[in-house]
Amino acid sequence: MFSLLCLNWLSGWFSPPVQLDLARIISPKTDEAIQGSVEVVGTVTGIGFQFAEVSFQNAEAVQDTWFLIDQINQVVVDDVLVRWDTNALADGLYHIRVTAFFEDGHQIESVVKNLRIRNYTAIETATSDQGMSVNPEIQQTPTILSPTKTPVRPTPSPLPPNELALSQDNFIQIAVFGGLAGFLGLFIIGFWLLIRNRRHG
Repeated sequence: MFSLLCLNWLSGWFSPPVQLDLARIISPKTDEAIQGSVEVVGTVTGIGFQFAEVSFQNAEAVQDTWFLIDQINQVVVDDVLVRWDTNALADGLYHIRVTAFFEDGHQIESVVKNLRIRNYTAIETATSDQGMSVNPEIQQTPTILSPTKTPVRPTPSPLPPNELALSQDNFIQIAVFGGLAGFLGLFIIGFWLLIRNRRHG
């Protein structure tokens, strides 16, 4: 009895671990916004694994149609399954699915829903009420400048007339009076000399 327990314990110790059938997508996650080339990370593995397919679907389409992104022919564990180029797709909601196929004919799948492709529109951000809001463009408040007042130069006040300054008219009058006074003085002197000479003659 003891020998049988030892054999069972040793067989369990040295036997390879059981590989569970698994197909899952780790990234991107549900409701995530994506753009450009997206790495789809996940796991496809199990006993008798043959291959897996990663495909996408337009969540807003009427028909339940899936489009193949790529096929995986080897076991992948928590690594890149495919690279999904979303540049050719219109912005909107999409689902992605990984489906693993096995030798015995069974298959398992995992779906990530409502991925928001935003190649041509703004990416929404979570608000305080758990809603979604679009990032607004940064609006710059225009700075209003007050018009600059042109400084007014003070007009020079006219100087009061100089009472001692001679105007041109005053100068002419003085010259005329001076000439007349000189002529009259010479005339008086001449007349006086003439009278004097007659007395002595």
